[in-house]
This record gives sequence, structure tokens and C-alpha cells, in this order.
Amino acid sequence: MPRRLVSLLLLVLAPGLVPIVSWAQPVELTSPNGAVAATVTVDGQNQLRLTVRHDGATVIEPSPLGVVLEGRTLGRQVQSTEPSEVILHTQEYPTRGNHTTATGRYRAQTLRVRRVSEGDGAQPDPWALELRAYNDGVAYRYRFPPLGPVPTGRREASWHTVRGEVSAWTLPERTTVWYQTDVHNYEGLWQSAPVDSVSTDLGPPVVAELPGGGYALISEANPYGYSGMTLSSAAGRRTLRSTFLDDSTWAVPGGDASPWRFVMLSDDLDGLVNSDLVTNLNPPPDSSLYPKGARTEWVDPGRSVWRWWSRGTGTPEQERQYIDYAARLGFEYTLVDVDWEGWDNKWGTMENLVDYGHERGVEVWLWKSWSTGPLRLTDPLQRQVFFAKVAETGAVGVKIDYMNSESQDRLRFYQRVLVDAAHHDLMINFHGANKSDGSTRTYPNEMTREGLAGLEKSPVPPSHNAALPFTRGAVGAVDYTPVTFDSTQLGATTFAHQLATAYSFTSPVTHWADHPPRYFHVEKALDLIKATPATWDETVVLPPSEIGALSVIARRTGETWFLAVLNGREAPRTLDSVPLDFLGDGTYRLVTLSDETQTSMARNQRTGVDRNETLEVSLLPGGGFVGWFRPEADPGPPQR
Repeated sequence: MPRRLVSLLLLVLAPGLVPIVSWAQPVELTSPNGAVAATVTVDGQNQLRLTVRHDGATVIEPSPLGVVLEGRTLGRQVQSTEPSEVILHTQEYPTRGNHTTATGRYRAQTLRVRRVSEGDGAQPDPWALELRAYNDGVAYRYRFPPLGPVPTGRREASWHTVRGEVSAWTLPERTTVWYQTDVHNYEGLWQSAPVDSVSTDLGPPVVAELPGGGYALISEANPYGYSGMTLSSAAGRRTLRSTFLDDSTWAVPGGDASPWRFVMLSDDLDGLVNSDLVTNLNPPPDSSLYPKGARTEWVDPGRSVWRWWSRGTGTPEQERQYIDYAARLGFEYTLVDVDWEGWDNKWGTMENLVDYGHERGVEVWLWKSWSTGPLRLTDPLQRQVFFAKVAETGAVGVKIDYMNSESQDRLRFYQRVLVDAAHHDLMINFHGANKSDGSTRTYPNEMTREGLAGLEKSPVPPSHNAALPFTRGAVGAVDYTPVTFDSTQLGATTFAHQLATAYSFTSPVTHWADHPPRYFHVEKALDLIKATPATWDETVVLPPSEIGALSVIARRTGETWFLAVLNGREAPRTLDSVPLDFLGDGTYRLVTLSDETQTSMARNQRTGVDRNETLEVSLLPGGGFVGWFRPEADPGPPQR
């Protein structure tokens, strides 16, 4: 054999000395409509990478894939990838919030990845990359190598130790990102900057405004059993890298999968807000816990009064007064917040309060710390006892607070709470919480979640409010606790802006923050407040919208539409011709509430309005606008 050929073979067969020769061909997976393409390649350093294109434009440049397990990194030293057959999937299921039915079409493929170790050349069990191309995005997750038979008494041998990931997303030049930096409980204010100027840890989602137009939202879905992912950026670079701040290591069973990492894609903000990608990446609910999924009878959306924000938790008598307020507003719920566990004979007192509410058509929610109190939710037995006692009083839901972490242990806590609560027909609201992750599909008794800076952070700047529908609000319900008419809490917003927040954000249980007599006092808005639903049949984001600057959103319940406008700028603005083509056929009666002064609204009424018209909207600095459209034949909202 020629000496040169022998030398070449020796080099090829010595992976510890030179880069491994890879037989991995590029794999491209396209969405059913052909608009989205995901390409997996192996670069010259034998690193697995993902590229994403949308409408022919590159939106994610070649970016590394991989997980750090024990002493090796899956995704590096890749020798080959063996793609499975491509399978087309279509799914449809009930949902709530922006619309009533979620849909998803995607093509799926699994890449069996084989690597060569740097030492002896042995080939460990292959791992897999599961890839999906949706019409509105790309998602992937890692399927960990299976492990062999477990010796008796050695359960830990069946688990991998994860030390992090190399998952990253490189955005195009001239990309602007919207982000918030609170990675503790996700209550940061939304801001924007060129991606290569940002150097910090970011709490997902991160929304990218792409240089060629359109949007890319990066986050994760279905994280239970893992540790929560943060994104990290460095000045001078355009890459967002995965990092894990709440665990240095964590264990996963052999053969299990990581959470989904996804990029949601849309040409416009309407597609971003209406995407079902994050819930599509979660499994359907267990029918034994939720017989009708999101339509299970005891999983019941509604509106709530809430004393704590404006007055603090009251005495039992004061909380009865809030039940009266809820009944007067036609609301379904009241929330009794922190400190009720200090009441005398608390369970008997609460049962009497719940009975009082039942007589007036109002149900009761209770607050609970995640880790403190006479019965601790962190203890499985005490948690079951607590939920049983709540159910015995007749209360219907629990607001759980202060988790302030997304460690593997804390995420397991979320999951176990939802399952245990479902056994008692209880709904859940998480506060002091991490990012929304689409798990409301699997656990529909999670009605809403904080994980954002809402009215508890008042005064909230108008730019933050005008960014929320298109950032945090694009991945799940937001317990913003909307609408104050307290002039000391407005900051740079107006009464009309505050009212418009009730229609700009979605929360299947919406807690209206202010002292209800303030709502009664602003009589111009009272009938709108009473008619405001907690969920919507349809949502349309109108073209004038711009993240952080202007939110123009129309939402429908039945045949009735509400149009909400938030001015995110602290300067006046006039919209000359807001299109009304979202309306159905026929004519409508229109009631508008608009800025008059910071603390007063002008109310106007018109009849004969149809979808061929446009509307002029004048906004004060940080101002707002609400339009209420009812079909001419509609006699009006039902009275309770």
C-alpha cells in the first residue's frame, strides 16, 4: 500500500489526534406550508448546528446544538446523523385566552446522532435530536442516550447527570431584541436594543425584530423534569446562549428528553400573538384528571375582585364586602390574599365566607405561600391535606406565591401542585413564578400566571404595557391584575390607558386590581367593565401596532368586539384611520372611551358602524382608547 495512503488512514482512524471525519449529510426539514425550513449540519469541527430560514431569509444562522452530560458533550465530535422518515402531523384542541381552538401543523423528524469519543474511539449509545418544523416556527429537543440494565440497589446508574447545554441562537446582523433581565421571578420591565449591544442574562422569551421584517421569539416549552433555561448574551456578539442559573447539575433518566427549545416565527405581530406553538409543544391533558380538557366543568374562567392591591387583606367582614362588590360587577370570583390563615377558626370562617359568596353567585379563591404556613405545600402529605381542606370549604382555586426559581426541584413542584389540585377540582394561579411554557395545555387547571411586571409594580411605564402583548403575552396568560383609576398609581399612563389594559392582555381568570368603588365612581366605564370577558373567541392585532410603542388589538366574544389601544410613548399620538375590517357583516353600535385628561375619559356613541369604515383615535402621552362594538340587533349584554 502506498505510504501516503497508509498515513491518511492512520489519521482518519485516530480521532483523538485530528478532527473526526464525519459522514453526516445536511438534513433539511420544511414546514407543511414550505415557509419554514430547519437545516441540521455538522461543521468542520464536528459540531452539530441548526440553521433556520423563514420565507427564504435566514433568521437563525448556524448555531450549536448539544447537551453536556457527565464528561462529554452531545453535539460535539459528531460522526454521523441518521434521519428518520418525515411524518406530517395536524393537531387541534380547545384552548382559551386569545381564541377558542388551537391548531398546529408540523413535519417531524428524528436524527439519530452517533459520536466518537476523543479517547479510545469507542462509540457510546447514540442519542437523538427530535426536530419539528411548524408553519410558524421550529422546535427541537434532545433525547438522551438510553442506559443499560441497572444493578440491584443502584437506581442512580439509570440516570444521566446534566451539566448544561451548548444550545444557542445566532441572530442576523441589525437585529433588535426585546427582553427583560429579571431571571428570578421574571418581573423585569421590557426594553429593546440591538442584539450585539446586549450583555446580560435574559429571562425568556426574547423577541427579535428581524432586519428584513418579521419576528422571531425564542423560548422553551414543556420543561418539567429538567432545569429552567435562561438566555445569555455578550456585547459584540449576536448569539443568545442557553444557561442554567438555578442548578449546576441535575439528573434525567436515560432515554428521556429535554424540554423543547423553539423559535416562533411570524411576518407580523398578529401571527405572533395568535401562535399556538408553545402549547402545541406540550402533551394533551390526562383525561382521568381533566375529562374534557380545557372544557372540564370545574376549570372555569372568570373575573375576580381583589382587595390586597388597594387595601390589603381584610377581615372576614371586609372580604364579604368584596363578595358584594363582585356580585354588583357581575364578576365570578373574589380572591382572599395573604394573612387569611391568621383568622380565628380560619377553616370554619372561610367556609362561612364561601357560603356567603354562593348566595350571591360569587366563588372564592385563596392565597397560599409555596413553602410556609401551618400546612406546607412543599410536603406532599401536607399539600394534600391543604387542598382537601380548601375543597371542603367550597373554595375553587388557590393562588400560590413566591417560588422565585426554576430549578428542577421547583419545576417539579409546579407539576405536582397542578396534579394534586386537580384531584380536588381546584384551579391554580402561580405568582412569584417563572416563564410561561405552554403547560396549560397539559394542566388546564393552571388558569393564569404572573412571571411579569404587572400592576403590583405600579407605576408601570406605558412602553412596558405596549410591549407585553407581543413579548411575555405571546407565550401564555398574564396575571397583570389590570386597571386602576387611582391617580397616585398612574405614573405616565391615563385612565383610558388603564382601562385598555383589560383588553390588551389575556388571563382566563382576570383579577381586577383596584378598589371596586373606584370603578363604580367612573360611571362612563362601568358598563364596559361589567361586559368584559376573561377569555376571547378571536383576537386580531392591527397593523399600526409596534412593540413598546403602540398596541392596537381587537378581540371578539360572541358577536361583540372590543378594540383596545395603548400608547407606549410619552408623547401624544393620533391614528388617522384604524381599519375596522375585523368586524363581521352588518352594522354595529359603537361606544368609545378615549383620553380627555390623564384622569378623565370622553365617552361617545355611534350607530350604523360597519367593517368598511376606519376610526380616528387621538391619544395623550401614555394614553389609551377602548371601543365597544355590538351588533345593532343585539339588545345588550345580559344582566345578572
